[in-house]
Amino acid sequence: MARAAELRLGLLRYLRGPYAYTMTMAMLREGEQFAMPAQWRGLRVEEQAERLVGAEARRVSDARLFALEAPVVEAVRTVADQPVALPLLPAVLPAPSGMIVFAQPVSVTQPGAVVTAATWGPLPGDSAEGVHLTWWSDHRAAAQRAGSATSTGSEPGAEDLLRAIPLLHEYGLAVHFVPVIDQRLYASGPGGVTGTAHAPALRAIVAAWYALSENIVPTRELRADPVTGRALAAEKVRHRGVRYGTATDARAVADAVVQAAAKVEAKAREDHPEVVGELSSLTRTTTLPGLDEAFAPDRDTELPAASRWLPRLYRSAAQPLQQLEASCEDAYPGVFDALEELRARTFGSWPQWCWMPVARVAAELVTKFRVPTSVEAVADATVIAALGAWRSGGRHALAMTHIPMADLPAPPCELPHRLPVPAATLIHLNADLSYSGGLLAFLEAGPEHRPELRLLDYHTRGPHLRTCHDWQLVLSGDTAQEAAAATARIALHPLGEDGRPMTDAEVASEISSVFAPYLPALNLLAAPAPVSPLRDVAGVLQRRPVRRGPPSVGWAPHMTMWISPVAEQPADAE
Repeated sequence: MARAAELRLGLLRYLRGPYAYTMTMAMLREGEQFAMPAQWRGLRVEEQAERLVGAEARRVSDARLFALEAPVVEAVRTVADQPVALPLLPAVLPAPSGMIVFAQPVSVTQPGAVVTAATWGPLPGDSAEGVHLTWWSDHRAAAQRAGSATSTGSEPGAEDLLRAIPLLHEYGLAVHFVPVIDQRLYASGPGGVTGTAHAPALRAIVAAWYALSENIVPTRELRADPVTGRALAAEKVRHRGVRYGTATDARAVADAVVQAAAKVEAKAREDHPEVVGELSSLTRTTTLPGLDEAFAPDRDTELPAASRWLPRLYRSAAQPLQQLEASCEDAYPGVFDALEELRARTFGSWPQWCWMPVARVAAELVTKFRVPTSVEAVADATVIAALGAWRSGGRHALAMTHIPMADLPAPPCELPHRLPVPAATLIHLNADLSYSGGLLAFLEAGPEHRPELRLLDYHTRGPHLRTCHDWQLVLSGDTAQEAAAATARIALHPLGEDGRPMTDAEVASEISSVFAPYLPALNLLAAPAPVSPLRDVAGVLQRRPVRRGPPSVGWAPHMTMWISPVAEQPADAE
């Protein structure tokens, strides 16, 4: 109990001191992602850091403090690992603003980051109702990170940091109340849709909320020791006690949480039948993709050794795309549903080969999600447009191995009319046929509906909405070189190695080198039946009837991977 009160005091002092602002600003500049209202994203980094730290300090100051002992932690971890729904309604929260200190780690989100505390409070300036949730790692994780710090200039050394940071910020997100559906709270465990790697931590914390709000774990109010109590009073903390909860039977607590969640689920169905419906299916497009059961790991042993690289490749390629979709839904809940509805209302406003122009997506983010008109809005829109096209087209992917470079015509200007889907993932392979990375190729209707081919790199810096990079090729002329030259004429020219602006020819050469390796793959996707040599990998493995290319547009709950016959049984596969 004393540890919980002291951690709260230390966390509040840290948030109100100089280190929190400095570290948050540095993390933002390094690309770290924070949950924040959409209207904050157009602010300068310094202003974002100030608002983020200030909002967290208010949550900690206003919080009701809870401390949960080891049996309760074991119970909520058990619930988090089960495929049960944990819908979030306001009544599930044990307090509007709160902080929980766990006696043991409730989850491990990454090496060295063990979740041992959580804080929450009302969403600042968000259009949907819910809570802002932050979870924190304990002193050991902080020590690992601070151990690499240096004492150069005004930067604090490792020892100073350890004294200043009792808990290290690990992850923050917005969690919305029903009727907004957060997929991470509806399925988990083997074969379930967890949405993101952070779902176990989120589900464990929500399970703890259930245990507290439903009185499954009775709590008793304990006062902080006099010294800590006076210090908390000086920090203007109103609720200075600790609600201490423990249990003797972890299994009974877990069963009671599952039963309470079932009652909340029933109420959600009753109150919002038109939105919630069957919680197992949710809505058509918002549901994040699961793993195709044809590629489940426990089925690998059914295959000859020479074929097992295919399901391993599929799983490695599908996971980053699942994470990328989840990060878009985290930042803009329901964005893909909203854009699909817009497409239906405005059909014919742009060419059919384009799912939706990036500029139109950006405008929708500004009007519907209140994102400031800024570079960030356009960058987010590019990723969402690429994923929207991929989802709407049927989630098709091509394993790029042994792709023939000839025998298929390749005029870039014809690609919009030849490609059977508006977007496809192009999967890279290493020499040993393991997953190396991927790019998402999609068709864009640029200014005056000018056809463009874009390549979205979601792999190099990790699959997240704001770590992607894209390249653009104007589809003009009869060759890739002519298309690159047309692109160079409208592109912003970067500086070369000698510090002078690159010429049109230099830019065109660079663009051509980026796109040239992928045009044969796109031509392979565009090859019409019966010429197309592509086959669905699930059919190749005899897990489903064989489907031959080309891919076709249509909703699919998971990624479909295609491959050419020459790559099906490589001689050196293990």
